[in-house]
Amino acid sequence: MAGEVTADYLYYPQAIERIARYNAKMKLIISLRHPIERAFSQWNMRREKDQEPLEFIDALKRDQEIGIWKGPRGNAYLARSLYLPQLEKAFQLFPREQVFIIKYENFRADPFPLLDRMFDFLGLRRKSHLKNRQRNVGSYSRKLTSEEREYANRIFDEDITKVEALLDWDCADWRFKTSVSASA
Repeated sequence: MAGEVTADYLYYPQAIERIARYNAKMKLIISLRHPIERAFSQWNMRREKDQEPLEFIDALKRDQEIGIWKGPRGNAYLARSLYLPQLEKAFQLFPREQVFIIKYENFRADPFPLLDRMFDFLGLRRKSHLKNRQRNVGSYSRKLTSEEREYANRIFDEDITKVEALLDWDCADWRFKTSVSASA
């Protein structure tokens, strides 16, 4: 068994096109993370490496000002979290039956049932000795604020709705929920 993992393959159009040219019968497994959490995680990683001077909302605003699709960029917090265009590109190149898509949060919460389904999808038998190790897990210097989450939700809400329809998913867990007043 051999595989490769990177978010860049889905994000950079030329990468997935090269994959399709290399092997049009290849099976893809795509993991989609809560778009706001994904963008914040990337922003946080870049902050920790001193590659991002702006606060999170300001970095999102910069992405909006530059233009989301002004060519793929390393930061691209918005474009990397807008999944519909990326999925549409994948489905132009690969038939749906060759693409297995999971929610990252579901995988993190209970990986083994999804692993069984992934192995079935690939036509492989899962080895029973697999262990769940957390990799590439960084610590955040702070949590997302409610203001940041609400701002980002306005950006991602339409894309989330379209992804729900495309994949027949319920993505209510990806939407910002306003707190309800206790005075009733």
